[in-house]
Amino acid sequence: MPKNLETIGGQAFYNCSKITQINIPSNVISIGSLAFAGTSLSGELIIPDSVKEIGSQAFYNLSSITSLKLPSNLQILEKSAFNGCSSIVTVSIPDSVIDLPGAVFANCTSLKNVYLPKDLKSIGYGAFSGCSSLENIVLPQTLTSIGVISFSGCSLKGQVHICV
Repeated sequence: MPKNLETIGGQAFYNCSKITQINIPSNVISIGSLAFAGTSLSGELIIPDSVKEIGSQAFYNLSSITSLKLPSNLQILEKSAFNGCSSIVTVSIPDSVIDLPGAVFANCTSLKNVYLPKDLKSIGYGAFSGCSSLENIVLPQTLTSIGVISFSGCSLKGQVHICV
């Protein structure tokens, strides 16, 4: 991809099933809806710190992504952005995110550990539904809303900690 690229538009690489690796340039600010859905991305997905917005279903159902590094400056994370990324084990959501949308990590069946932002205000409907391996999560004291079925189908083998 060109080094000066700032936006990866919606469905830019949708259903390009032969794409297995990407190197997102450090100038990219926005990744559109369904941008990489239907590709065959695998292994570690590193999204550069320049990215401030990830659109809905941008990385939908990429079952071979095993590791995810979210950008430290991320502000907008839209619904179902990583829904169905069933091989991700751990996710750390940066402190710059204050609202988690619906189904953002739904059906990430290998997801065991989630680290939420310290100033998180809301968790949308079904945000972690179907995350059957989820063991530990700490809910920050700033949280004012947990949506319907947010943790439906999660075994939560460890503990849910609520900061007070």
